[in-house]
Amino acid sequence: MHFLPLLLVLTLLLTGCGVEARAPSAESDAPAPVVDVATATQPETPIPVHASGRLASKAEIQLAFKIDGVIDRILVDEGDRVTRGAPLARLNLSEIDARVTEAESALEQAQRDRERTARLYRDSVATLETLQNARTAVDVAEARVQAAQFNRRFAVIDAPEGGRVLHRHAEEGEYVRPGTPILTLGAIDRGWVVRVGLPAEDVVRTAIGDSARVVFDAYPGEAMEAQVTEVADAAEARSGTFEVELSVPDPADRLKSGFIGRVTLFPSRGLRPVEIPADALVSGDGSEGVVFRVEDATGTVRRQTVQIARIRDSTLALSGGLAPGDRVVTTGAPRLSDGDSVRVAP
Repeated sequence: MHFLPLLLVLTLLLTGCGVEARAPSAESDAPAPVVDVATATQPETPIPVHASGRLASKAEIQLAFKIDGVIDRILVDEGDRVTRGAPLARLNLSEIDARVTEAESALEQAQRDRERTARLYRDSVATLETLQNARTAVDVAEARVQAAQFNRRFAVIDAPEGGRVLHRHAEEGEYVRPGTPILTLGAIDRGWVVRVGLPAEDVVRTAIGDSARVVFDAYPGEAMEAQVTEVADAAEARSGTFEVELSVPDPADRLKSGFIGRVTLFPSRGLRPVEIPADALVSGDGSEGVVFRVEDATGTVRRQTVQIARIRDSTLALSGGLAPGDRVVTTGAPRLSDGDSVRVAP
């Protein structure tokens, strides 16, 4: 459950039970009031962190052609599973193959010119500079062939690794420029992750390896185990939160990119709070509250100020004021005053 603002929840808790009031004067021989008490406890783990995030593959790769051209074929659709090296799309190769042929022919011409110039140089007909120029022309032609062949290879998109096609951004017959995204491949072989934004006070309690549970809207009521794999060192400019990445295993292959999940993170850092029932609260102001602590040795109660860190369900998590094992009044507290004698209900 998400935590509500302290002031709002304190107001709700106190409504109907009134604020602390001094009990009417009584005869000295009146019996001590009977009260219910609860013992302050300290959980074994720190307070969990609650957040929401979007499911995505560990790596989402934008696939594009290196050169411009007209798309000839797109061999996959959204949702298709592909293996490493599988052909996904290709450009119309007519013009591209022509460029390769042109570059190879130019290379052959340059090689013939170099050989002819070398013979002329041996016969002292051609100068050394002419021979050097012929050799340079061959080097340039070879480089052009390599560039044309390289472009030819990247006129076809092959899957860089196994995964699932998440998006198809173009269609056959479209003219595309270099770098225009054609397909988005989710490298799900690397696993699924949920990314959430945490405020500073929560991210400092979070470490790589911390455990978590995720409940996706697609599978309500079913919690999946997760683990923190990355914690950002810098806050995002817009939200001011720190991105935390959690890996989510999917052995049954049921997850899809874009699922929204509610995350309960169990941080390994931070102090463990002392917890008491919310019924023990007599009055409150902001993050401070007042409870009555039972003095077992004297059978009296003492007014105790506590610091409230969080409110969760019907439990107060305290950052100060009580120690584990302290007993506090839960029923009958508004009628008490500091130093009153009480009898604890069995």
